[in-house]
Amino acid sequence: MKSIPDSARIAIVEDDDAIRTLLEDLLESEGYRCLAGASLDSGLELIERQQPDLLILDVVLGGRATGWILLDQLVRNPHTAAIPVIVCTADTLALLDQQAVLRERGIHWLTKPFDVLELLHLVKDSLRPVSPTADSDGRGVESTSVSSE
Repeated sequence: MKSIPDSARIAIVEDDDAIRTLLEDLLESEGYRCLAGASLDSGLELIERQQPDLLILDVVLGGRATGWILLDQLVRNPHTAAIPVIVCTADTLALLDQQAVLRERGIHWLTKPFDVLELLHLVKDSLRPVSPTADSDGRGVESTSVSSE
């Protein structure tokens, strides 16, 4: 049973075609509508135009860490700052460097390869507004809004 409305729109910004397709197929099978982009520019345009309910973002796009730039632009834009984000990356070193910032901004993260059930849990959790507290395993926080401080 799905507790999140089926109409939730999830933007996926991922440059790897196979992973992007996997994410789309998985999320659509759960009743979500997916929007996809493969680069910094297409992702930013898609998010600004469509205003999704959630963003799943790979931070390494085209072999460069441009996803961090995209994330920063979204957080600074008042029209996109409240969109919940799940960072999904294989770049564990960069993720370790950014964990404090991600926690502060209420952003969940997953490392690739990721567990499908964990991803689905984070998607549902990100679409449900809750209070800002750290989760038990330290993999992110329960808050889905960006810190305004």
